[in-house]
Amino acid sequence: MPHSLGKYPFPVVCSRYLEALEGHRAELTLRQLERDLHTIQDDVRTLRMSGRTSTSNPYKMTVEDLAALIAHWRTRPRRGVGQRGGTLDPTSQKHLWTALKGLLLF
Repeated sequence: MPHSLGKYPFPVVCSRYLEALEGHRAELTLRQLERDLHTIQDDVRTLRMSGRTSTSNPYKMTVEDLAALIAHWRTRPRRGVGQRGGTLDPTSQKHLWTALKGLLLF
């Protein structure tokens, strides 16, 4: 595990991941991935602050932490402009999972 992640490891890892993808992905794809990773970061922070995960460091996340995040996505309200209630749809959940999986594999 890299050592210089500081107090906020999730954004540092996300930044490194996005930098590594530059030149290999389209700019539009990278911007969408950045937004997705920001959403995931917010959800991880929310779960960590409520004690539902053991860490917010992607290098130290356990299977239980990932399960808590997926459960959160299944129940959390949709956010954003024009959203009219309801929970995050399955397509969005899969999209966020794909983004997180790429980050974790990195």
